Amino acid sequence: MKRLEKDLNADIWKEFEISFEQVHKSFFDKLTIDYPTLTPKERRLCALLYLDLTTKEISQITGQSFKSIENARTRLRKKFDLTNEKVNLSTYLNSFKVDLL
Repeated sequence: MKRLEKDLNADIWKEFEISFEQVHKSFFDKLTIDYPTLTPKERRLCALLYLDLTTKEISQITGQSFKSIENARTRLRKKFDLTNEKVNLSTYLNSFKVDLL
């Protein structure tokens, strides 16, 4: 995570995705199958949320403002059709684990 904070280039993010995929097998596959319209940035945000990082932590890692991350989370909620405020986005993404077993 510290490397991601310091170096925001695409190669480091690609390395993160590969490492993430090795630990959390098929997460991106399931995400792509269920939500094929997600952009690469949205997929990256999903991975960071899956790791249960806070909006503040994601903001620091990505170099984006807190408000930008909040807006991105809101757009994700709409894409996932999570209109119920009681459903936590990180919890929802972690439910993918159960589906993969």
